[in-house]
Amino acid sequence: MNNTIIFAKRLGLSLGLAALSLVSVSAQAQTLYNGSDANKTESYSVKFGTKDSASTSMGALSVSQNSSKTGSFWVYCLDPLNGTNLPTTYQTVGLENFVKSTSGTPTYQALFTSSPYNSGTLVTGSDSTSYQMRDKTQVYNNLVELYSHAYVDSLSSEQKSAAFQYAIWSILGENTAQYSATAGGLQHTGTSTTFRTQANAYLTALNNDSWSLVNGAVLTATTSYTYTVYASSPLGSSQTFLAVTPKPPSGVPEPTSALLAVIGLAAIGLSRRRKALNKSEA
Repeated sequence: MNNTIIFAKRLGLSLGLAALSLVSVSAQAQTLYNGSDANKTESYSVKFGTKDSASTSMGALSVSQNSSKTGSFWVYCLDPLNGTNLPTTYQTVGLENFVKSTSGTPTYQALFTSSPYNSGTLVTGSDSTSYQMRDKTQVYNNLVELYSHAYVDSLSSEQKSAAFQYAIWSILGENTAQYSATAGGLQHTGTSTTFRTQANAYLTALNNDSWSLVNGAVLTATTSYTYTVYASSPLGSSQTFLAVTPKPPSGVPEPTSALLAVIGLAAIGLSRRRKALNKSEA
């Protein structure tokens, strides 16, 4: 076989495999370790449903996918009533699939219909005083809105990070009419007025869809993210996390499109080279 043809096939195969590796999402289990950065957490007294108040650590955690702690990234917690035990094995799934799926695991429904979320101390009483599973579309849309506007702001201080975590937990288990740091199924029962003000600022902006002035910060600009849920395996054995990565700016080709363009250009170049070689042999 002509060496040019062999090269072309090998090049096409290697680039094609590279493209596939970028578009596919690994379904294999992954292990998360503590990351290299100091966690952006603070502890505040809160209560869920009718459970007694307890000091609870809230905020972004630094994690890594390897024990050497390289490539650390930030995650927020989606499972407030279970602890974090790292290293732990996780399954990755997109946020929309995690929240909206009605069957299988890992899902928001599977998590919030199992212990301890199905405990009577959390779900009994009026809707405004319980902490339980909410409308899935509402939960997904509100999480995306919160992250789109306020994720970057949340990482600017430990207290903002803790308030952002509180807002996430409000979305997961609160009736939207009860989004507040002092009412509803999730309540801040401590004395820190600055934390309460920041948490309420995020929740008020979310409720009113108004991000022009959030406790002094202008958060009208939005960022589009890819959302990845790291669900503990088995679900509930450790904390379930949410991580985000910014999407490429509009007009910048996705990695797969760029690779396909390279493949096309390479094929054109090789075709021209082959024609030139055929002419010279003739």
